Amino acid sequence: MSKQETTKINCPKCDKEHDFTIWSSINVTLDPDKKEAVLNRKAFTFECPDCKEKTLYTYDFLYHDMEQKVMIYHVTTNEALVQAMEGFAQMKNIEGGDGILNGPEVEGYKKRIVRSLNELREKIFIFDAGLDDRVVEIFKVFCIIQLKQNDPNFQADEAYFFSRDGEIGFQFLREGKAFGEVEIDPADYEDIAKTAAEILAKDDQAPNFMIDTEWAYKMVSGEE
Repeated sequence: MSKQETTKINCPKCDKEHDFTIWSSINVTLDPDKKEAVLNRKAFTFECPDCKEKTLYTYDFLYHDMEQKVMIYHVTTNEALVQAMEGFAQMKNIEGGDGILNGPEVEGYKKRIVRSLNELREKIFIFDAGLDDRVVEIFKVFCIIQLKQNDPNFQADEAYFFSRDGEIGFQFLREGKAFGEVEIDPADYEDIAKTAAEILAKDDQAPNFMIDTEWAYKMVSGEE
């Protein structure tokens, strides 16, 4: 099951102290309603009972989807990052329903670490679409390179995978605001998967927990 605890936080507007529920683990298979709370950020939004101010309150937690065989650790500090990497590296099994970081490893589980809620949402969308996040990140890099070749002034701070209304693609953000999208042709995705087969085989031998654009650039460029 999902695991929660209560902490005290002060409203940034009126400074009144109130209880706030944080989740150390969210199992969206056993608690399916929690998935939408993650995607729409309600699980991280504090609304002050006094002044009604809403504040995004991020924290470290494990997202667990038993059906998809996915575990994603959202971390907010370098210390939490190290702990998550060590925990995943030492994981032997997933036991007793939720099974956090101990026990014989379940074959086929994807274990990822992300640093932001946007990255977490992206991973969820990718896996829900039945895609390989490594291929998606490599595709993203090729897409950015192509866009810059076509327009030297192209600049995006962030790029995220989206899936909606039967379409998939990348959305580009600058200063936190979306300014453009590129749709992905499923056939092109399959071509990228074939092109990246050697890279993926190498990653299978020494799995990475942080699969992002930085990882993809290194893989494409051949950097260690």
